Amino acid sequence: MKTYPDRLLKRVNEFEFPAVDIFVTTADPILEPSIITMNTVLSLLAVDYPSDKLALYLSDDACSPLTLYSLVETIKFAKLWVPFCKKYNVQVRAPFRYFTPNSTPLEDDSLEFQHEWETMKNEYGDLYKKIVVAAQRPFTCDLDSDFADFCDVNRSDHPAIIKVISGNTYLPHVIYISREKNPKDHHHYKAGAMNVLTRVSGVMTNAPLMLNVDCDMYANNPQVFLHAMCVVFHYKNDQDFGFVQFPQAFHDGLKDDPFGNQLTNLAFLINGVASIQGMFYAGSNCFHRRKVIYGLSPNDKINTAEI
Repeated sequence: MKTYPDRLLKRVNEFEFPAVDIFVTTADPILEPSIITMNTVLSLLAVDYPSDKLALYLSDDACSPLTLYSLVETIKFAKLWVPFCKKYNVQVRAPFRYFTPNSTPLEDDSLEFQHEWETMKNEYGDLYKKIVVAAQRPFTCDLDSDFADFCDVNRSDHPAIIKVISGNTYLPHVIYISREKNPKDHHHYKAGAMNVLTRVSGVMTNAPLMLNVDCDMYANNPQVFLHAMCVVFHYKNDQDFGFVQFPQAFHDGLKDDPFGNQLTNLAFLINGVASIQGMFYAGSNCFHRRKVIYGLSPNDKINTAEI
């Protein structure tokens, strides 16, 4: 299906954009460097979509104060980065891809843009240094700080930690979650984290659509949400679809992709899963209808008081 977000924007008076809860999952701030996760977060906070319709939940399965610290510092930077991206219609809104070592403003760019570009690059450089330095030394927990919950915590045995980082002014809501873990109960890896994200978001924001991405999957198109909405609004009844999934593209892969890892098209979404001719969910880059995840009938209404 070909989508036309520009046509969609011309018809905004005919419908209301649905809210979307965004889930970003990470399990280890060292194996999955926090700066990469934060670039994913920044790219999603800066998408072309009403900010009051978005909430971003970061799931930290390592229960790491480094991840929380990185997120807090990232939101400070996002207050500069998001307006900059929207003012100048930046197309790649993950700073580590936008500010490449050899990137510079064009000579015919305005002086105002060149000045703001240089300022933004320096601000991102400061954020990068803060996160990298914090990752290289033991994180001290102060009982009087926001990190008190992490003092003497075992990543495999701890109560739930939930913190609201941003309260939706001109940025989307941003919520940090480290789910409860108990060595007596299997945590079911990413699937378990997704279940917790679904339940917590159902109580806090309860958006009808949920997008899940891995920590190293940034949005390379600021209109990705609008493309998804073109598909959503294509169906007259919302019960006619369960999810909208995007392909993946990988950087730094082997030349000519001999093993077909790029997944640049959806040919791998084959029919016939579980003998019901259903489409295959690839595990990420996917907008789900909340009702489908809850296993409700298409005509059932969600009562948040009963979640």
